[in-house]
Amino acid sequence: MTINFSGKTCLITGATSGLGRSFALQLAGVGASLILIGRNEEPLQQFSTECRNMGAISVNPITCDLGRIDEIEQVLTTELSSVTNIYLIVHCAAINRYRTVATEPKENILNAFLATSYSFTRIVQVCIQKFKTDQGGFIIIPSSGNAYIGTTGQALYSANKAYVQRMAESLSQELQPLNIQIKIVQPGPFKGKCFVSRDKSNQNTSQTLRNSDEIARLILSKLNNESVFINLTFKIYIIRILALLSPRFLLKIANR
Repeated sequence: MTINFSGKTCLITGATSGLGRSFALQLAGVGASLILIGRNEEPLQQFSTECRNMGAISVNPITCDLGRIDEIEQVLTTELSSVTNIYLIVHCAAINRYRTVATEPKENILNAFLATSYSFTRIVQVCIQKFKTDQGGFIIIPSSGNAYIGTTGQALYSANKAYVQRMAESLSQELQPLNIQIKIVQPGPFKGKCFVSRDKSNQNTSQTLRNSDEIARLILSKLNNESVFINLTFKIYIIRILALLSPRFLLKIANR
């Protein structure tokens, strides 16, 4: 890492699995002070102990189901109300279910929006003033190729990723006076619970992917880059370029 995170307060959502867990471990290893938000208390407490053992100066585990508006607002007005001097926010919370719109239960629609989009908006609203202007800081948003084009079975995920990405693009301009940098990350597929190969005949697909620890390490090493976007795969870079040019051609690429 080129940035010194030692002793700095880092808030991570979706902290007990996937990229969120990997970010937390990377930051714990360099002595950061962690605020970990996760849905299930027992694994969150166990992971908090792991982060302390890894070297985190302090760990504040906050149990919260970000798919529930009452729990989001309670955390914002209680546990996070006294937090100061935030340096980094990593919003990894997201819900990705493979279902068509016609078969999606209505409660899942709101649940996905709250966990991915609403929680991000409200956390940023509340925490903006907790950054030190003279120090600045970063907000990392893992995005997806689905933010540019929807695919079968991922309508809710695509819509929410597009919401968060567009929100983050606007925030990158609004937060410049506060010296807070937005980083929208395009990691591409990686090994983990969320990866499901569309080509069931290709059994070796996951073997060629980076793991989430490597992805988190790469992202943290690139925070000093001037660009708002951090692209870790050439395919996502091409998708960004083609998104405004040829939706049909882009759909063929996305479904390969």
